[in-house]
Amino acid sequence: MEQTRVNPIVTDSERSRSAPEAGWRIRSTSLVVRVTGEDRVTFFHGICSNDIKGMAPGGIVYALILTDHAHIISDVHVWAQADALWLEIDRELWPATQAHLEKFLVADDVEFQERPEDAVMELLGDPAWLARAGWLSEAAPAPNQFTLRDGLMIGNSQRYGHDACCVIGPRDRLEALGTRLQPSGVALTEAECERLRIEAGWARVGQDTNERTLAMEAGLERAISFNKGCYLGQETVERATSRGGVKRRLMGLRIEAAACAPGHSIEVAGRAVGQLTSVALSPRHGLIGLGIVQQAVWAPGTEVTIVSPDGGLAARISELPFQ
Repeated sequence: MEQTRVNPIVTDSERSRSAPEAGWRIRSTSLVVRVTGEDRVTFFHGICSNDIKGMAPGGIVYALILTDHAHIISDVHVWAQADALWLEIDRELWPATQAHLEKFLVADDVEFQERPEDAVMELLGDPAWLARAGWLSEAAPAPNQFTLRDGLMIGNSQRYGHDACCVIGPRDRLEALGTRLQPSGVALTEAECERLRIEAGWARVGQDTNERTLAMEAGLERAISFNKGCYLGQETVERATSRGGVKRRLMGLRIEAAACAPGHSIEVAGRAVGQLTSVALSPRHGLIGLGIVQQAVWAPGTEVTIVSPDGGLAARISELPFQ
């Protein structure tokens, strides 16, 4: 069970930290999928935005699954073992992703196995946690690498703009690990992780994007290999990169209000220029949000209006990450 607590009020302890010194959670939104078959590496290399062929066992890669026009279907962390690829993906995005992948499976030897018994734990902050808990005696893995220990994959994979230790394994074992970590850390809430993500300016696929969003518009360059060669959507990504073809992009918003929900139009002089897609109350920055907006308002400090049922809310465009 994901460790959560509902607390919309920013407490004094929360104001004192911009990122957790020691925080963890089990992601209820993540699904683990094991991919096997002789063609799994070549198939995924040609279907996603990052370099899968270049992965050695023990590597982790963040990638996008795109349409042929580079519209984002989903994002995924790929963990490579010698005999399988393990996908860490948002469970709500998996059905459309699986249907998309299976369209391109012709004679390829690739099989997908959903693993509902497995879960993903994220540990932000002090990397010595697992050693103190007795779960990792050796040095922590290098960035974008993982180690196998007692049936668990223990990796170093950045999350929410911060270094993080991530563990994939049976849910009951991760819950037991969380219990052992409690004396030295706190169970992170969904709201706290959302706040960290928004402060860092990291788009959440399916929330800050839709079926017409291009990879470059969402600021997800970290999920793209620009020298891997051909893959589905590569031509559009290349044109947008080399010719400056992106006319919209993810920007931050500093909102002059006590509260606001996502989903409202962002306007200038009555003209829609984007939509507010994520909102968080930040101890450092006040009420902030994310939205993919038109080029005309990219300049930091540009004044815009968020049109809500309660009236217009003043806001200013901000570069990302928030500073």
